[in-house]
Amino acid sequence: MACEHEFGLTWSVMPSASRDYRLFREDIRDGCRKIAIWTEGVGRSAFFDGDMRFDAVMRNLQVLGEAVKYLPPELRARHAEVRGESLRDSVMW
Repeated sequence: MACEHEFGLTWSVMPSASRDYRLFREDIRDGCRKIAIWTEGVGRSAFFDGDMRFDAVMRNLQVLGEAVKYLPPELRARHAEVRGESLRDSVMW
């Protein structure tokens, strides 16, 4: 399913089932890197007071949770400490 933005941009709503799992792994790596950059040296109050920083981190946690769903079961089993369901449930409160 594709959506169209008011400016004529289109994007896919659901990840393609044929998308290689390594791309989802890259999404996870990139999201973790971004979260680390946006939170480095930032105190708790500064984090929660800055809407843009907070929203960016929450969005990347959502991406991580979704990307974990599309990793092969054997890869998820090797890294059982990473649970996408937990990430999604935590962010979707």
